[in-house]
Amino acid sequence: MSKHRRIRYKDIVLVCIAIICVLLVIGLIFLFRIFPPSISENRMMRDFTKDRNEIQLITNYLIELPYAGLYDSNSYTHERGEIQITSNETGDELLIIDDPQVVNAIEYLLNKRGYDVIHKGENYVLFQRWSSLDAGRGVAYSRDGEIPHIDFLVYAKIIEGNNWYYYESDFNKWEIENSSN
Repeated sequence: MSKHRRIRYKDIVLVCIAIICVLLVIGLIFLFRIFPPSISENRMMRDFTKDRNEIQLITNYLIELPYAGLYDSNSYTHERGEIQITSNETGDELLIIDDPQVVNAIEYLLNKRGYDVIHKGENYVLFQRWSSLDAGRGVAYSRDGEIPHIDFLVYAKIIEGNNWYYYESDFNKWEIENSSN
């Protein structure tokens, strides 16, 4: 008599279920990396309060730089202490940040606190805490106290009397609201 174990239908089903479960978990992890759950305004305010010192330090540094467009993101692979500059005269280039406290604060926000973009624009410095393919949420500092001129801005609420705003940008909502203009 053969001592070989016969593969039963039940064993095959269990292996298939295990493989499907593993693939499902991997798929969900991938999906949440691409489409993370949105952050609420209340959560953003708590994060802003916790990260206020780093955000203020970075804002004070960037606001004094003579460039119209500065951009850093946790997806960039440039060296520590470098930030992307967008200039009409020279195109894109990298600027070395010479203040180690600012470098540490940027790395802390991007790598440890979940911010995904720090951007200096026309009249603002923004700290984006959540984004999807066509929307973003975070806090922004307005140089002139006016509502920041953030692309595709659909909601802005002043959060403190000193030029800070909670903002939401959304291309699809913005396009619908502005299509009649």
